[in-house]
Amino acid sequence: MKFFHLLFLLLTGLGILLSGCATPPVDPSDETVSMIYGYIDMSAAPSALKEVSVRRYSEPAGNVDTNVERNAWAERGGLFWQLGVRPGIYQIYSYGDEKNRFIYNEERQSETAIRIEEPGLYFLGSYSYPVKSAQRSGVDALDLKVAKSPSEVNLLERLIKMMESKKDDRVYLRQYGWLKMRLSELKR
Repeated sequence: MKFFHLLFLLLTGLGILLSGCATPPVDPSDETVSMIYGYIDMSAAPSALKEVSVRRYSEPAGNVDTNVERNAWAERGGLFWQLGVRPGIYQIYSYGDEKNRFIYNEERQSETAIRIEEPGLYFLGSYSYPVKSAQRSGVDALDLKVAKSPSEVNLLERLIKMMESKKDDRVYLRQYGWLKMRLSELKR
């Protein structure tokens, strides 16, 4: 009897833990959300990029809204994106992997901040993990450095190819259309 009671408690706790960690799925028919994307070069970092967290900041500029944090999807090679972002000011909050999670500009807005006012496609930019000599000693926050490559065109092509190859992503027709339109604009 004790075994079943203990097993029940263990499974209940695991279910609660897992449900709290999941990012809610994005409704493909929700016309109020935007798509954001960007890139972080982790070649100088102690780990690969497996997760990126994007957080909303409130007005006046600089106040963090800890109630809204979205986990972006990350692809091998530094590309990350999020399909369901509501209006507001957003920036990269943290990045890394399970073992090495780097907090980026926790309490202040930075150059990665973007303002989303209307549904659409928003590019957060290309950044690189700072080399060791540029890191501030004794501080968790690591300021990302603006990178010139890969270009926005390269990232759009990667996102389009990825969405075309993944069966689950084919439902995001609006976001796919935004990617194709932006790529067409940049290639003119």
